[in-house]
Amino acid sequence: MKAAITPAKVCQVLLTLTLICIASPALAKGGQGVGIGIGQGTGVLGLSLKAHKGPTAVQLVVGRWDGASDIGAEIDALAEFPTPLQTRLLGVDMNAGVGVAFGVGSPLQAAASPVLGLELNLVPVPIDIVIEYRPRLDIIPDIEFDPYGFGAHVRVYLF
Repeated sequence: MKAAITPAKVCQVLLTLTLICIASPALAKGGQGVGIGIGQGTGVLGLSLKAHKGPTAVQLVVGRWDGASDIGAEIDALAEFPTPLQTRLLGVDMNAGVGVAFGVGSPLQAAASPVLGLELNLVPVPIDIVIEYRPRLDIIPDIEFDPYGFGAHVRVYLF
């Protein structure tokens, strides 16, 4: 029996390849830290991961797509800017980049978004609190633009 190629399977393969291509270089060389927590990205709410490497970072959110029961994943490539404010208790960082997101369900959904983030890093404990501006361009199933997209994350850094 021959397996059918469905849009969901194509999305899963593309997402897996994207994760391998983007995340592997950042994680293979070590980095400034890997954070895990909860977050809301471009249409996806769930587990939030971020891996730093020098002036760049890769951010991944896996969870529910747009409040539906559909599963979604989002990946962002970010440039980290120099810290404009650092005290003994708090550091403030900024980042900018681009991201893509996929929702696997009926119908298949995809979106892209530029990202502009402000991070509050607690110094005594390795926690960051992030607020992001994410205007969203829906690509699949219909093309729509939402200029008022926002995201947020809270993560604990493991190493």
